[in-house]
Amino acid sequence: MPNKEIKTDIAKIQLYSSNIIETIINDNEIIDPENVVEIKHFNKKLMKDKEYAVLINVGKGNTISKDAWYVSVNKNYDKKTIAKAIVVKNPIHYVLGEAYLRVNKTFVKTKFFKKRKNALKWLEKKVAKKIKD
Repeated sequence: MPNKEIKTDIAKIQLYSSNIIETIINDNEIIDPENVVEIKHFNKKLMKDKEYAVLINVGKGNTISKDAWYVSVNKNYDKKTIAKAIVVKNPIHYVLGEAYLRVNKTFVKTKFFKKRKNALKWLEKKVAKKIKD
């Protein structure tokens, strides 16, 4: 597939497999709604019209604005997304993220992880289940 990696001001977006996109956020970024829309645009460009899962590696010291979070979990925004795994480096972000997801359900199944390999294993299961269905 051509253009398997795209760089933006805040992230690198790459094709991990035929159904999984990995987004690696640079350290110390403030993520705003425009960044989220830009990343989604490039996800669609990489995947064409296929459904896909997203692995997001959050850099150290990153912040996502409330508006950017709402854009990222919007039902209309995620029509082709099977699942999202968010890998965080800060244990406090992990606890806060999981607590947030218990209270606020997202349209797309989303889960926080401390380790990339566990996130990938979870996404691969979600993709396999979706393909099987």
